[in-house]
Amino acid sequence: MEGALDFLQHGTLAGKSIVIQGAGNVATVIVEELLNKGVSSIYVTDCHQNRVDDMKHLFHGKHDGRLTIKKVDIDDVSVMSMPCDILSPCALGNVLNKETIPTIQAEIVCGAANNQLGSPEDNELLKERGITYVVDYLANRMGIVNCANETYGRLPNDPAIERHFGSEWENSIIKMTKKILEKARDENITPVQAADVIADKLSRELHPIWPNRSQQIIDALVEGEWHNQPV
Repeated sequence: MEGALDFLQHGTLAGKSIVIQGAGNVATVIVEELLNKGVSSIYVTDCHQNRVDDMKHLFHGKHDGRLTIKKVDIDDVSVMSMPCDILSPCALGNVLNKETIPTIQAEIVCGAANNQLGSPEDNELLKERGITYVVDYLANRMGIVNCANETYGRLPNDPAIERHFGSEWENSIIKMTKKILEKARDENITPVQAADVIADKLSRELHPIWPNRSQQIIDALVEGEWHNQPV
C-alpha cells in the first residue's frame, strides 16, 4: 500500500480510508498495522460471524472509532464498491472481475487474497479504469518468504525478514511495488505483465547456495518421465 501511494505521490497511509474484504489472520495483521500508521478509517467485512466477533474483541477499545467490522452473506460483494482510498481483497480469489471492477471506487487495489483476478482480461479492465493494482503475489509474498526461510531458523527482529518491509533493500516490497508500477506506466502495460517480466528475470538468478538446483530437479523429473505418469 505504501509503495503504491508513493508511486502516485499521494503521501503516507496517515488519513487514508481503507476497505478490506475478509477478517482472517492476515487481515487482522493488516488492520493492526493500518491503525498504527494513522489511517482515518477501516471498514472490514467477512461472511463468518466468528471472525467478525474475534476481530471486534481483539481491537475493542483500540481503534478510536476508526474501525468498522460487519458480517455479510458469502455472496455479498458490495464491499468492492465502497468509496475509499485503498481496497484490500483479503478473502477469496476471483473477486476482481467484469462484474466488480466497474463498481470499484478506490484508486488503489492492494490485498492479500490469492488469485484475485477472474481472468487475464480483468487485468486489462483495471488498467483501463486507471486503478493502480498491486499484484497479489507481491502483496502477499511474505507467506512464501516465511516458509522458505524456515530452514534458516529465526532471530529477534530478524534482518532476513525485516528487510522486506523497509525501503533500503532493492527487493523490498515497497521498492518492488514502485519498480513494477513504474515499468507498467513507462511501457504502457499492466502491473501483472510488468511483475511477470521482473519475476521471470529474477527467477533466472542462481541461488547462492544451490546454483542450478531447480534445473537439476526439472531435468531429473523429465528423465524419469514424471510428466507421463498416470494421474
